[in-house]
Amino acid sequence: MALGLAILALILSGWRFRGQPHPPATIGVGALAGLFGGAAQIGGPPVVAWFMGRDNLPARLRANIILFFAICTVLTTISYLWRGVLTLPVFQMALVVAPAYGLGLWLGARAFRLASPVLFRRACLVLIALALIGGLPVWS
Repeated sequence: MALGLAILALILSGWRFRGQPHPPATIGVGALAGLFGGAAQIGGPPVVAWFMGRDNLPARLRANIILFFAICTVLTTISYLWRGVLTLPVFQMALVVAPAYGLGLWLGARAFRLASPVLFRRACLVLIALALIGGLPVWS
């Protein structure tokens, strides 16, 4: 939670990484994402902050984030299958929510085409904030 709030504050501050990213910085962000992902399944915030903190066009920002999460999903799925975490009841639940998830993806893709760069950035910030609120322990 604290990590998510810190990253949201960093993005809201208007911070931008100027210049070309160097391999040590990129590797550092990846290592931090891996550490957080392995420890608590929250590897996305450092990477999203890294991408949002650069002067990327919205389409490139979106593509980078989608690719990152797609790769993470494949690797996590393989890991969960290997460890026996993904069981039949889990797959059944996934099938139940899959249509709503697919509809959300479709609506998000259509909305992206309509959004200005400023609106897209604000929508990203709202989604981060909603994820933080949704992840509060009070809901457990």
